[in-house]
Amino acid sequence: MDKVREAAYQILLKSIGKGAYANIALQALSRPDFDRTDRAFATETVYGTLSRKRALEHVIGLFASIPVRKMSPQVHVLLLLGAFQILFMDRVPDSAACNTTVELAKVHCAKSSGFVNAVLRAVVRGRDGIRWPDPAAGWVEAMAVRHSYPDWLVEDWRDAFGEARTERLLEAGNGHPPLTIRANRLKNSRDELAALLAAEGAATRPGTVSEDALVLESPDGLTRLAAFREGRFTVQDESAMLVAAIVDPQPGERILDTCCAPGGKTTHLAERMGNRGSVTGWDLHANKLGLVRESAERLGISIIGVRPQDATRDVPESHGAYNRVLVDAPCSGTGIIRRKPDIKWNRTRADVAALVEIQDRILYNAGRYVKPGGVLVYSTCSMERAENEEACSRFLSRSATDGPAFAADADMPYRRLFPDNPETDGFFIARFRRMS
Repeated sequence: MDKVREAAYQILLKSIGKGAYANIALQALSRPDFDRTDRAFATETVYGTLSRKRALEHVIGLFASIPVRKMSPQVHVLLLLGAFQILFMDRVPDSAACNTTVELAKVHCAKSSGFVNAVLRAVVRGRDGIRWPDPAAGWVEAMAVRHSYPDWLVEDWRDAFGEARTERLLEAGNGHPPLTIRANRLKNSRDELAALLAAEGAATRPGTVSEDALVLESPDGLTRLAAFREGRFTVQDESAMLVAAIVDPQPGERILDTCCAPGGKTTHLAERMGNRGSVTGWDLHANKLGLVRESAERLGISIIGVRPQDATRDVPESHGAYNRVLVDAPCSGTGIIRRKPDIKWNRTRADVAALVEIQDRILYNAGRYVKPGGVLVYSTCSMERAENEEACSRFLSRSATDGPAFAADADMPYRRLFPDNPETDGFFIARFRRMS
């Protein structure tokens, strides 16, 4: 039995059937019996199948004698896995995709192996004639099925960005994101880091959005690089790197990061301060604070202090205590779907509404901690207007009547980044200044 496809099947079964996070389940591939090629194939297969799940179900439904919704979880996942290889992995021969999937079926659902074989071979024969929903009969459903998204998300994006931009965003969400790293200013410049990595055989190119960013051409084995162990860089998307730049912390200032784990933005703030001053990190999840401490230690940062704290609750002793406050809010994550495709299937409109309430409470409380004349920055990796522009409008309206009062910073209007730019995730960043 093919061990790599078996691993992919088990991960997909956990993710689709039990709601497990694929990125966490994929950590099982770190076993020594999986080499670089094995890990790359399994990762592409898992993320690709999750990303294209609805489109694959549509195709399977055209060729199967029973509805997808009535299939057992094992048969459902095996057909998704096989159909993805047939339709979206050109380098995998059709015979290999069919045969290896049937072999898995003989182990996990033996009585259905013939059915799995028949459906996959029908997909091979009929793929050139696959019928997709007609946009003229319903644009939202047609785009949602073809690009594999829930209807509600396509509808929201169409209303916010228009049909043409939405289709580009849908396509981008099924793409492959680059792996970007952030040079640690305390230890090297971006150019110095690039030279060090080149000496270790790691090819890079400069990022296009952040002055600290390098794009790694080959991500495998990143943590084994001497430059990583020495704390010369950390992994972070370019969009996320802009957050600390917009906070613009200065050496000697007191900074608060209200939702700090796992610590990418927290450590970036400290690096930009030259490790002078103080950065306080709060997070609701005490078990995640160790990640922040570990990152700070590896990067050579000594000014970060963290503690468990629910940012939706007011902390009176912190009122007016900080020069700058960052709210990197818990959000729907719809801007990072290409990195976490299971977000498509694990989020609903109701989830967004619940998150909006949390974001509003955190942002309002965070405003109380800013010194007069100080800066408050709000960011999300969401594409939803309710979590972004509308959240800012609600905050400004409330601050005007139930102070302290804030205004959008004239030097930095709201900043949006879109994932149809191949270098960036979907991000929203806003900067406010407390009125003196």
